Amino acid sequence: MNLNVDGARLLRDLKELSTIGNVGKGGSRLALSEEDMAARRWLRDRMEQAGLDASIDGIGNVFGYTPGAERYLLIGSHTDTVPMGGWLDGALGVMTGLEIARAFMAAGAPGPVGIGVVSFSDEEGTIVSLLGSRVFGGSLTWDEVAQAKGADGRTLAEARAAAGLADAEIARIDPQRHAGYIEIHIEQGPVLESEGRAVGIVTEIVGIRRARATFHGRADHAGTTPMAARSDAAQAMFAFATAFRDFVQTHGGPNTVFNLGGAKIAPGAFNVVPERAELLVEYRSPSLEALDRIEAAMPELAQVAAAQARATGSVVLAGGEPSAAMAPSMIGHLTRAAQRLQLSSRTMPSGAGHDAMSMASQIPAGMLFVPSIGGRSHTPEEDTAPDDIVAGLRVMAEATGTILEEFAAGK
Repeated sequence: MNLNVDGARLLRDLKELSTIGNVGKGGSRLALSEEDMAARRWLRDRMEQAGLDASIDGIGNVFGYTPGAERYLLIGSHTDTVPMGGWLDGALGVMTGLEIARAFMAAGAPGPVGIGVVSFSDEEGTIVSLLGSRVFGGSLTWDEVAQAKGADGRTLAEARAAAGLADAEIARIDPQRHAGYIEIHIEQGPVLESEGRAVGIVTEIVGIRRARATFHGRADHAGTTPMAARSDAAQAMFAFATAFRDFVQTHGGPNTVFNLGGAKIAPGAFNVVPERAELLVEYRSPSLEALDRIEAAMPELAQVAAAQARATGSVVLAGGEPSAAMAPSMIGHLTRAAQRLQLSSRTMPSGAGHDAMSMASQIPAGMLFVPSIGGRSHTPEEDTAPDDIVAGLRVMAEATGTILEEFAAGK
């Protein structure tokens, strides 16, 4: 099936969407905020103009289906952003899906399999990470997340009501109706650009785990208390950070990364020995075994570090996401599409979480990356060359054609 997509139209749509929530060079569309909902209503209207059956569900997911089909290939991502984020993260996947749906409609290709375009809610985790795709995919229920709170102190239930969604039905995946899912995204890293590759075909999305390491000591005068007599929570935290880094570098494997993302020390004065310290830890890997090794090692690392500083320490897990393998069939379709278009490609894991993770356990899922200039993302400097955006669109459209043919044949 040949889908004649319009790259210039995709670029115009992306630029127009970027004006919603725009602040200078960057922009913010935090989940279920006024800016986020304005973008979702704009998208729904765009879908309707393209002839799609469009709706916004009870947690903000936006769907647009080509009419008349019994089963659908879903194409999408998200349109919410991090605070002062860039113009492509998530938006590229949604607007690419809409452009492919337009081409499908223009081709007059109704049949048993159509295209569903989706913008999932709160992928970025303003309230709950991957909220829309996880609820749609069934790994979370509304009751489990209704009382979750965002940074503004509102519960999800309150934010949903303020957005005017309280009476709308929450959509759920139906594997009999939803036959597969593909997503295009900027890489958010430097690999494709540094290698001069046009696209990357994602093989797997890394698992993510988070923890809080907390240490307790005793507040004393920092000038009069001898070093050997101190119970210093901060020194315990710093020793743990070093030991954690060394353990991950030695035992985590080549594709494991970590981040020490936040530290708090109390009382936080020049002349008081710290009585409490907390470190926020995140680690990511496509290997379940590596994640388990790190998780199992942290309590002992904390205890050893605390003992050296005559303090106490503990580690509490703070959530995360399991790793997700992309379907071999979708990897194959995307790979062959790039080959037919004579575009250079490589396979690669994703070090960031994406909505495709939530879909992969329910239906065949695939992901395509395009280069990020300078590897930058989650910043106003985020950018991708227009030619690379259009190349990614062409690969997605080419792969969509063969996927639809396969699904229509009942394979």
